[in-house]
Amino acid sequence: INNHAFTGAIPALPWSGTRDTGFGIANSEHALLTFARPKAVVVDESKSPEFFWMPYDNALLELGHILADAQIGKLLRAWKIPLGFRKRTARIREFFRG
Repeated sequence: INNHAFTGAIPALPWSGTRDTGFGIANSEHALLTFARPKAVVVDESKSPEFFWMPYDNALLELGHILADAQIGKLLRAWKIPLGFRKRTARIREFFRG
């Protein structure tokens, strides 16, 4: 363990000593994980708006309630879902046009 004659010949190892005992952890490849944050970047190439975009209005609230009811089996107002999507899409396009 920590045989200096062997590990000293591998400068990329994350030496964790103090003072002048090697490159140190901060200078090793392992340090990259300390200084980087992984993140996801999603590019949506769809040209059509999605119904949950702004503006948030009563039509979106009603559509949300209808969808929640349909999810638990209350289908009395489910026939309004396609109309709600069309209204939301039109409202979003109008909102973003200015």
